[in-house]
Formats: sequence, structure tokens, C-alpha cells
Amino acid sequence: MAPLRKEANRFASLTTGLVSLLAYSLILYFLSCVGGLVVRPDSPRADEYLAKAWVSTPRRVEFVHNNLYESDYNDANGDGMQNIQDVIATINDVLGISYAQGDPDCNSDGKVDIKDVICINNEILYGSEDELQDAISTVDEYLVEALECAKSVYPELSARLDALGGLEVVVVFPDLFNSKTRNEGFTCSASSTGCTGLYKEGRASILITPSLAALGHEMGHWINDELFGGTDHSPQDLSIQCNLPRICHLYSVNRNLDGC
Repeated sequence: MAPLRKEANRFASLTTGLVSLLAYSLILYFLSCVGGLVVRPDSPRADEYLAKAWVSTPRRVEFVHNNLYESDYNDANGDGMQNIQDVIATINDVLGISYAQGDPDCNSDGKVDIKDVICINNEILYGSEDELQDAISTVDEYLVEALECAKSVYPELSARLDALGGLEVVVVFPDLFNSKTRNEGFTCSASSTGCTGLYKEGRASILITPSLAALGHEMGHWINDELFGGTDHSPQDLSIQCNLPRICHLYSVNRNLDGC
């Protein structure tokens, strides 16, 4: 009887594991449909993450943001950060695999279920209004610093630099994260390892992660392109000469990203 009992227990454990794995997969698939755990910026769904409204900043830059800035901060696994691990902790709590150590009740309805998985997923994708306003101010700071640097390199072109405008800064969903360097990135054709920022030459448009970490560098590309009709990675290019250090803002601070 003992061998039969062992076999029965083994079969029951295997069945439970398979059911949990199937449920886990279905939840992840559902999230990819309603919110998207990973949406590449060059995919047909990328436009879903771009705001329908444009926010004009005081310094001739149009900041196109996705909904990375539209809800309150929530920490499901209690590690003081908000990332994909909070989604996993909430899913495990829903499935009864393990209890979340933080606050998995994202929607504050007194229970933990699939609605909380969707809620915490959206919080990671989106963010708060305070973060949005701080990001807009930070874009302005980068622009001021980049123009001042360009003027120091080419003082004779100050008038042209003062007249520059029409730059589009587009925040894209960061589908890459380096846990060692704590840097966000996004999948792009320009680099096999992903990008933190990307200037579209001749189009006055910059794709950037919500941390804005590479914005100074990409603004250097834009200014060089506007002044001289092209940009590259040579030592003379303003992207190199004016490779500004990152400016920490609320989004990066809340997520404990590199340098903040």
C-alpha cells in the first residue's frame, strides 16, 4: 500500500503543479492582451502606450508621454521597489503558491484576485501624475543644459541655437531591465542589446525610456543634426561633447534606478 500511496501523492503533486503552471500562463497571457507585460516600441501595439494628448513644455519641446504616469505607487512584495517582481508576487498570492510580503491588494477591495494582478501590472506600466509633472520639468532642464553646452562649443551659433524648436520627446515602454546596473531600456533595431534613447535623424524626434537617463546625449544628436545636417558618434559630435549626466526625477527615484 505504501508504494501506491507514494505514487498517488506524486501524481497529485504533479497534477497540482501542472494546474498552477497552466493558471500562471493563462494570467500572463491575459495580461499581455489587456495591458501588456512586454510591448516593443516598434510593434503595432506601441501606439497604445502613447498619450493621445500633447503636453507643451515652456522650452519649445513637445513631450509625448505614454500612460506611465497615471496611478499611485504600490509595492506587492515589500522590497521597496516596483517592478515585474510585484506582478509575480501578486500572481503567486492569487494562486496560493506563496503569500505576498507587501501589499498585493492593489485596488483596495479587501481581497487579492485577478483584478489586483491587472492593477499592479498597470501601475508598473504607468505611474503617478506627480511623476509626469516632474518628468516634464526634467525635459526642460535637459534642454536648457544641452543648449548651454552647445553655445559654449559654438558661441558664434548662439542665435541659431536660441531659435531651435520642434523637438519631439517620446516616452516608450521599457521592456528591458538590467538588474545589475538598474537601468531600463527598450528593444530597438539600432542595438542588439536594446536602447535607453534613440534619436531619429532628420525627424527631430527622440525615443526615450521614462527614466530620461539618455536624454542629454540624444539632445546632443538633435542639436548637431539641426546645426550641421547630420549627426554621428564622432568626438566632434555634440552628442559626445555635450553628453550630459542624467538628471534624477521622481520616476527614477521611486524605482531606485541607477544614479538615483
